[in-house]
Amino acid sequence: MSEAQEFRHILVIEDRKGRRIISLEENNYTLGRDSNNPIVIYDYQVSRTHATLVKKEDNQGCAYRIVDGDLQGKRSTNGILINGHSTLSHELKHGDAIRFANEAKANYYIVATESGIDLFNPDDLGNLNARSTLTSPTTQTMISKQEEKVENPQDQEELIRLASFPELSPHPIIEVDWDGNITYLNPAASIKFENIYEEKLNHPILADLLVESNNRQGNLFLREVKIGAEVFEQYVHYLSEKKLIRSYIFDFTKRKQAEAQLRESEARYRAILRQTSEGIILAYAHNKKIIEVNGAYAKMIGYTPEEIGEMTLYNLIASDLQLFNQDLARIAERKQDTIAKYIHRCKDGTFLNLECNISLISYQNRDIFSIVVKNVAEATNNINSSSYYHFHDSLTHLANKSLFTKQLDISLSYAKRYQHFMGLIVVEINGLDGFKKVRGEEETNKFITNFAQTFESCLRTVDLAARWDENKFIALFSRIRGPRDPAKIAKRMSMVFDQYIQQQKGNTDLDVNIAMVVYPLDGDTGEKLIKSVMVSLQHSKNNLPNNAGWSGFKISPKTASLLRLENLIGSAIQEKQFYLCYQPQLNLADNHLVGMEALLRWNHPELGKVTPQHFLRLAEETDFMLPLGVWILQTATAQMKQWLDAGLSFAPVTVNISSRQFSQDTFVDLVATQNLSGNLRNDEMKRLSSFPELSPHPIIEIDFKGRITYMNPSAKLSFPDLSDDEEAENLNHPLMMDIALPKDNTHSQLVLREISSDERHFQQYVHYLSKYNVIRSYIFDITERKNSEAKLQYQAFHDSLTGIGNRDYFYWQLNNRLRDIKEKDENLAVLFIDIDRFKNINDTLNHSTGDKLLESFSYRLLSCLSSECVFSRWGGDEFILLVSVSKNSSTNSVNEVVQIIMDSLKHPFLIDNYTIYVTCSVGVAMYPRDGETQEQLIKNADIALSRAKQMGKNNSQYYTTQLSEEQMLLFELETSLYDAIAQDQLYLNYQPQLNLGTNKIESAEALLRWKHPTLGAISPGKFIPLAEETGLIISIGEWVLKTACIQAKKWIESGYDFKTIAVNISVKQFRQENFVEVVKNVLEAVDLHPKYLELEVTESILMQDGGKTALIINELSQLGVKFSLDDFGTGYSSLSYLKKFPFHTIKIDQSFIRDLTVNQQDRALIDAVITLGRGYNMQVVAEGVETEAQLNLLQKFNCDIIQGRWLSMPLSEADFIRLVDNFNLVHHHKKMSDNTDPWS
Repeated sequence: MSEAQEFRHILVIEDRKGRRIISLEENNYTLGRDSNNPIVIYDYQVSRTHATLVKKEDNQGCAYRIVDGDLQGKRSTNGILINGHSTLSHELKHGDAIRFANEAKANYYIVATESGIDLFNPDDLGNLNARSTLTSPTTQTMISKQEEKVENPQDQEELIRLASFPELSPHPIIEVDWDGNITYLNPAASIKFENIYEEKLNHPILADLLVESNNRQGNLFLREVKIGAEVFEQYVHYLSEKKLIRSYIFDFTKRKQAEAQLRESEARYRAILRQTSEGIILAYAHNKKIIEVNGAYAKMIGYTPEEIGEMTLYNLIASDLQLFNQDLARIAERKQDTIAKYIHRCKDGTFLNLECNISLISYQNRDIFSIVVKNVAEATNNINSSSYYHFHDSLTHLANKSLFTKQLDISLSYAKRYQHFMGLIVVEINGLDGFKKVRGEEETNKFITNFAQTFESCLRTVDLAARWDENKFIALFSRIRGPRDPAKIAKRMSMVFDQYIQQQKGNTDLDVNIAMVVYPLDGDTGEKLIKSVMVSLQHSKNNLPNNAGWSGFKISPKTASLLRLENLIGSAIQEKQFYLCYQPQLNLADNHLVGMEALLRWNHPELGKVTPQHFLRLAEETDFMLPLGVWILQTATAQMKQWLDAGLSFAPVTVNISSRQFSQDTFVDLVATQNLSGNLRNDEMKRLSSFPELSPHPIIEIDFKGRITYMNPSAKLSFPDLSDDEEAENLNHPLMMDIALPKDNTHSQLVLREISSDERHFQQYVHYLSKYNVIRSYIFDITERKNSEAKLQYQAFHDSLTGIGNRDYFYWQLNNRLRDIKEKDENLAVLFIDIDRFKNINDTLNHSTGDKLLESFSYRLLSCLSSECVFSRWGGDEFILLVSVSKNSSTNSVNEVVQIIMDSLKHPFLIDNYTIYVTCSVGVAMYPRDGETQEQLIKNADIALSRAKQMGKNNSQYYTTQLSEEQMLLFELETSLYDAIAQDQLYLNYQPQLNLGTNKIESAEALLRWKHPTLGAISPGKFIPLAEETGLIISIGEWVLKTACIQAKKWIESGYDFKTIAVNISVKQFRQENFVEVVKNVLEAVDLHPKYLELEVTESILMQDGGKTALIINELSQLGVKFSLDDFGTGYSSLSYLKKFPFHTIKIDQSFIRDLTVNQQDRALIDAVITLGRGYNMQVVAEGVETEAQLNLLQKFNCDIIQGRWLSMPLSEADFIRLVDNFNLVHHHKKMSDNTDPWS
């Protein structure tokens, strides 16, 4: 079979579009950004034709050579890196790493066609390196050399040295044959998996290993195995020629526990965040942006959590911000918590003085401020609540008996589950009644309160203090190593209380008794422990002897005995009071001896035989377990050797090993040393020596002078630049650098570190073996994992759509520039950029086209900006730019940058067959003139951007303090507008409309007004746009509609000849889903006939979704509601609107009335509109009539209705009625005399 049939050449490409697998089959490929390339690289830093792959074939097979640029000699802009080195041409080898640009790279692999890897399955990609390492022709040759070396070792010394690798390995190694028989366990495996011989293939480590499809030479896979609470990473290596399967196992329990604890902590934190009554705020340290708040804090200040989420700490804190910033800076610098009071701004405009406990913590690798907020005044009021005193003592505020017994039961359940000791201490004050008679109740309460504080100060922070009854205090020690811990505390209490009582006695008799008990010696339930400690307390009062020898307090006999054992156990090891006895293990089926179990015993010269469960428990909790374990192993091994020398033969002696012993690498080393110094058979030595030789992972050994004494074949293959030649210079290699020699004669020490070399990343276990004067390194390739982490880091600081920096990246860069700016003769400019009318483009075309426009927009701006600029996407269609400028010409430099941006947009974007022209608005803030902090500069640039939009867009504006004042005023207005309806600050005025045909006031236009309690009358031009922007126009508009209809109803019922009340309708109001229902409900609630209501709409409403607009207008018109077209003549004034929609009235804008008497064109236009209205059977209303000359002309043109100052300004309800009454009276007199002045 040819090489091409056996192996496939694979290119794994990673770029901005993700990860792709390409199987190389053709002779030539070009790679680059241009879409015409067979292999496209999606990255704007890649050249159009960046590289070329050329296939090369010979007798040994085929390979690919990569060439920079094309075959005509044109090179790429950025070049290519192979394994970290720049090159113009390179013959690719298995595992080569290729980099085209920062975020565009590839890996080249040669894999066997039968390797079982699904190249198009992402789940298989993670194992591509490991599973294909031993499948290339070069590696197949290496395997043969490895096996040859193993079969023909140079000498016995070399054999023993190689055999020591698995024996001395700190990680378990297991070998099984193809029948499932265990052929080897190294000492670490024997200790870790003591039941594996009994369970065999049922053991989780060996389960599912005998899979036929895996039995190919060199096949290696990685899996995760769970055994109870422990988690292991298992590398399984198949050696088909030897018919063996070897497993290299690493305990990842602690890492998994840490991950689980992190998730658990996160969940617990979330629960606390939701449930706690105290307010909690999380905010980024660098920009003070709120990350999250809980409901309790939101409730305190009246906002919703979502509203606060859009703020910074500066929006919440109303105290002196300079002092507040100084506090935060001090916390960040010293990493110390601070408790202080700050004034918080509430939504309703009031303020709260709240206590804040501020900490700096790490959250998702970012520094954040965690702030716990208390309403101290409220807490003081609540301290008298019955719920608090249900679990706390009213005088001392310690836990009471009820809370203590509950906590005791909880702690007991944990102590039983995890086999911990637990202690109780009771303190009783004697003579308190006499003290009270002499000193009085107030002094006694003060004494008890101070005593409680002294009692609590003697305890650890994790202990629970409680007041048991009138004169007893009790403490719970939830986790202790033995009786010594609470005994020391009790002894200290005895001394402290003696001094304290002496100071307080005076002419009274006060005394203190202390008693202590320990779980499980004195009881296994809370009830038994409390009973036991009270009995000990009674013994203390009766002056019974103290078995422990401690003065000042009493402990139970069992606890005293255990305490004494703890003191004696150390000397017992030195004086050889321990011994082993051996219990035979029989096979009941044939009564055959299968082994012996070594059991530890202690014979004390005074106490006699000590119960094992007592002293073993103490040894486990103290530091004596390791020396005991070493002694057991040495003694059992020596005894077994004696029996073997005497000709006895039976299964090995079983030694019980505790988890504390196994955690010590020295213990594993001892086991291995016993094996290697014994009489192992030569074939056993040969088999052990094959472990490092055939290991798929690099193993390197150096002596204490830094010379390489051994490299296994995998190490030579992976690191060809290392050599085991004595003359070789290896100390500068990353694997060799910074390996420190042991400072003492440590028998075994293991250090884990991570290193990088040629864009590859490794985890290196450095194993110091001082006894052999060598240092061994076990090396694992973690490049994929590191690349994934780097990718996550990249994603955290880059926008997923455009690939440029995101908001966090900009904050980080701006913070760095601000920190360094003082050392440079420069200023900074922050430019906020917004694409004009982007929403219209996005909605009119589609979101996919909008996304492509954002992408192209960012590329175009990036291409025309200096590399020193920081350009990021802020969000949506907003971008932000940071520019360094000279102090002498800062404004000119910024103007040049703005002009470059504007000029770059003069050319259209060609996207999805659409030609799209865009402009942008720019707001500029300068450092230090417009701010010296990130927050100030960004905020002020945003304010300047708002002004640029207000100025018609497609322009730039610089920040000024006047803009800030205007912005603040708008902010205050917006805040006040929320309460304007509820506080009756809004009202309606009515502008009368005169029917020129009847000369009567028959209708009116309702106009919204706002009188602010402090700012006075607010112009509708200011607050109505705010209402539109915030959405308040919906509720305000409904209020206006209902109020106007109620007023019209009153006038009609009062007998006035009233035809219509006109109400202006906004675009957002008209577009609400239930607008028709709102109008119907108002008319029904007021009981007003629809014919009296006229709704004024503008041309902007008609231009949006004409079909839906027609349905709404038609439905309400059929009901009887009239519609008028407002501001006619100011927009497109399409005549099709008059034909399409059933309008009752056309309103001529006042701009045409203003120059009516002097402008012939205005007169012609008005005459035409009136004629048009009559043709469509519509009434025509002229707005803004101010003079009698204007009125006369309109009468001449046969205008139907007028309104304006000539008739009246908008009036209140009462003034409107007075005007109507007066006008009717004047009109009556005018009939009798045409010379009467109507306003005299």
